[in-house]
Amino acid sequence: PESQTQGLALLRRVYPHTSAMLGRHLLSDPASISALVQILQEAGASPWAASEPQEGGQTSAEHGAAALSAECVQFLRLVTREDGDVRMIVTFQDGAEALLAIAAQALSAANSLPGSAEAFWCIAEDACICVRQLAGQGIVAQKYMRESGHVVAVTRTLRFVL
Repeated sequence: PESQTQGLALLRRVYPHTSAMLGRHLLSDPASISALVQILQEAGASPWAASEPQEGGQTSAEHGAAALSAECVQFLRLVTREDGDVRMIVTFQDGAEALLAIAAQALSAANSLPGSAEAFWCIAEDACICVRQLAGQGIVAQKYMRESGHVVAVTRTLRFVL
């Protein structure tokens, strides 16, 4: 996960300056978006935030999964703000559900690790902004999200906030 985290951090830093080129050569390939969604799905299902903190905080594996999740979500937040094609691909690959699982993990971690709560709140916020950007794609995306049961995931995520 460390090399993936570093790669996503680099993409996130260069994206504002090279968005057109990255869009043409990387993000136009559904396999690239699928790889990002797969990272989200694996991270949302991993125990990086759900496990009990050990002495000294999270283990290095848990920290690596949390860092990878954060970078992936931050990169998707940048990309989905501008690229409608990416929004549609992420939506139809169940990216909203994966993003909501990340938000739930981050909110759980914020509750169990008060010293790191701010960082986890930022991950949850970025994930929720991505979901809002996906839902803002239009009626087709909204209908798909509704019919795929993503509204249930939204409800589950909101339970952590309330």
